[in-house]
Amino acid sequence: MSVSPNALTHTSTALFGSYEWRYYDTTTTHYRYGMYHITNGAFFDVPTSLIKVGKSGQSDYNTWSDANTTANPNQVVDNNTGNVSLNYSGTSYSFVKPTVATWISSGPTVTSHTAGIVITNDTIADTDFTWLKDGSTYSPTNLTLTASSTIGPNNDTGYYYDDFENTTAIYTTTIDSKAVSALYVDIGWTIGNTASSGRTTNSNRILNVLATIPSYITIGSGSDLNGNPNPLTTVFSYNARVIQHTQTATIDGVTGNIYINFVINNKVIDGVSEIVATFYETRTIGTDSSHQSNSVDYIIGAQQTMTYNQSLNGDTITYYVSDWVYSDEPEGDAYVAPVSTTSNGGRKRRYPIISTNLFDRQRSIYSIGITHKDETLF
Repeated sequence: MSVSPNALTHTSTALFGSYEWRYYDTTTTHYRYGMYHITNGAFFDVPTSLIKVGKSGQSDYNTWSDANTTANPNQVVDNNTGNVSLNYSGTSYSFVKPTVATWISSGPTVTSHTAGIVITNDTIADTDFTWLKDGSTYSPTNLTLTASSTIGPNNDTGYYYDDFENTTAIYTTTIDSKAVSALYVDIGWTIGNTASSGRTTNSNRILNVLATIPSYITIGSGSDLNGNPNPLTTVFSYNARVIQHTQTATIDGVTGNIYINFVINNKVIDGVSEIVATFYETRTIGTDSSHQSNSVDYIIGAQQTMTYNQSLNGDTITYYVSDWVYSDEPEGDAYVAPVSTTSNGGRKRRYPIISTNLFDRQRSIYSIGITHKDETLF
């Protein structure tokens, strides 16, 4: 990896006449420079002699500080006067603060970035943003930027933006290395009862049964001491087509919220319009606010349980939601009850009849709850 500048330009005689600070290594948040012996051509007293500068997107962006506060150097001072000074075992050293460097963004400098709002004193354009949709590169077709000098309670200067999303997905927006992910939910497909499905039923039944999450459904995770499902606090929204569980977590020393969303949608699966459910996860935890992940699409009624595996601090946590339609059709949507012509010695033979009263009264034989029919075979 090539990092510029390789050596920091000192403003006076090099420390001890033969030392300077040169690029040493990179962490996820900083570039680090170490004390270098010019004559010997080798680093000296590392890692204790390291100083660091924050990458774009960090709270100490382009600000120098001591990388190891328990040892020399100390008193690293970056007061934005053009020079940075430090003290190494009683000897002062200073260097010119770089104005062109690998870590310095060529675009606008952004103070903060939240969903739809950018705080900055610079002029920004749509080309300063990058976008992802469910993790894939995405280009909004109708982005608007509105400058304002009265943003928030402090009347900050910056911009409001809107990229007019039109499909359910997690959208990740990045500017000046500050990324924010947000879930957008589209329920336009429910308007006018126009939703369709592979089932031969009317759209009202689809919207009211398949596409509406029953009030008793919760997001769950793990189990109790008796092995029973462990329901979590769940909040309903979007006319019971979205449920959400909020989790508090700490990542890299920063505490914030994680949102597990379970969203109903209408998608074409294998050429058939289906009602599906998908888990989406977003976070508001420091630099992890750009996190986004989602599950596969589950066709409602096709499985007993829908699951999502979360990766958090090296652990895997499984969340689940019970399929409320499958519970009424345990053999699945396409099940046909078997008919036997074999004698059973004059005794009654029992074979299952699956009631589908839930969706189409014409397909129903008995009310829901009857699962068998007795017939005497001769």
